[in-house]
Amino acid sequence: MEKSIETITLHLPESLKRDLQDLALADDRAVGEWIRHHLTMIVYGCLAAKEAAQRNEERRK
Repeated sequence: MEKSIETITLHLPESLKRDLQDLALADDRAVGEWIRHHLTMIVYGCLAAKEAAQRNEERRK
């Protein structure tokens, strides 16, 4: 697993921060870990979908 060494600062409304804390607590994770986990799923899911679409387009040619 790649080491997490990069930092991104997010400015969030207080209500969103509280909701993130609640979700992280429900998953027994730290907020940063919860965000990183879900962001990873989103990013790599989008990339996989994009690659699949490109493969399908290439098959149609």
